[in-house]
Amino acid sequence: MTRARRLDAEWLDFGAHLLEQPLTALPHEQIARQLIAAFDGVGCSYTSFGDGMTMWPPEFWGGPADYDNAGVAARESTWIHPIVQYLDARGEADAVQIADVPSCFHEAWRARGMDSYYRSMSVDHHLSLPLSVEPGTQAAFVIGRSDAFDDGEMTRAARVRRLLVGLERQASALRAARPAVTSADGGSRGDVTLTGRQLAVLCLAAEGLTAAATGRRLGIAEGTVHKHLQKAYATLGVSDRLSAVLEAQRIGLIVVALPTSGYRTAGIDLPTVVRPT
Repeated sequence: MTRARRLDAEWLDFGAHLLEQPLTALPHEQIARQLIAAFDGVGCSYTSFGDGMTMWPPEFWGGPADYDNAGVAARESTWIHPIVQYLDARGEADAVQIADVPSCFHEAWRARGMDSYYRSMSVDHHLSLPLSVEPGTQAAFVIGRSDAFDDGEMTRAARVRRLLVGLERQASALRAARPAVTSADGGSRGDVTLTGRQLAVLCLAAEGLTAAATGRRLGIAEGTVHKHLQKAYATLGVSDRLSAVLEAQRIGLIVVALPTSGYRTAGIDLPTVVRPT
């Protein structure tokens, strides 16, 4: 097996493992370290506007990012990053490296001395895997190293990004539908255990989403949604969506309320998910 195929296989195994977990938040450090290994990086950051930026490994960065030497605060440097500006202008979330960003998006970055700052640390080449590029709310993992990323690595980056987006959507669905449950609680109650994916589609079913809408939300095929629902039905000992939602509620796998009115699917009023206040 070639090194490229081995790295691809490792990411498939890693992604499959995370998808099985009922995570309500991504394990950022675990993902960052996996990205460093997969792309020969010297460091990786996770940036979410509103939540700030965290960088790994801490022994390389010397703790929280400190940009005083470059004369610019960490938050400002994030906003002026060429990739951030480029993706914001395009409005599309694609894996992209700084070397492929048009020069017009580098002006503020260079004016602030950030290119020299990163070059001094041998991380002047950056690869961004954005999870979202909504205006003012970009969130992304960014890998840094001294040389540009080749075509094979960019292909791998595109695949990894799609996996990360799917993981974030699944975690988002579980956060919304399980406000009283933490990831540590898992998808188990007694003898009943659902995978993270099965739990996510069931949570969205509780919201009243159709299989097609659930697929769009999670970034998977409608047929895949049906397969996860069928497995959830079998595990819960039921034969339909409403019974599955009610049983999952009864045993505490999901937190829902039975309203006087709810979402209507195929003539049946489904429970409405209790969202955090």
